[in-house]
Amino acid sequence: MAAHSSGGDSSAYNARKKASFSWRKVGHLDSVKDRKCIHVFAKYGRKWDLAVFSVDGTYYAMDAWCSHQGGPLYMGDIEDIGEERHVACPWHGTVYNIKTGRATAESTRDKSLECLQQETFEVKVQKEKLYIKYCCDLSLTPFKRK
Repeated sequence: MAAHSSGGDSSAYNARKKASFSWRKVGHLDSVKDRKCIHVFAKYGRKWDLAVFSVDGTYYAMDAWCSHQGGPLYMGDIEDIGEERHVACPWHGTVYNIKTGRATAESTRDKSLECLQQETFEVKVQKEKLYIKYCCDLSLTPFKRK
């Protein structure tokens, strides 16, 4: 079974399993189209944030925080491995397939990490706006906390 977590904290993953998902507007394409990696803020708080990746005009979304040790995947480098695109965690180099969220065995320095799995989410573009199927409101800017 693949490990699911946000930097060792599985509470967001477990809560999402029970949540109701719907299409959430992230923002207008003009705000994201020239960026390969994007930090998307979740209304529920930091551990719910997402990373969005733009590859040849297609968008992919996964947990923002590396399931190895919580590094910010939205700051990672996009790499080509075989026919697939991957993101490398900037902290320890754990590499994930941006479509599936699975750690990549060929490029993960520590073979014990190949069981890691980032949760991925559906993305769509409609009328020049980016949407993600998710359980809470999303934004390109942080939500104000009370």
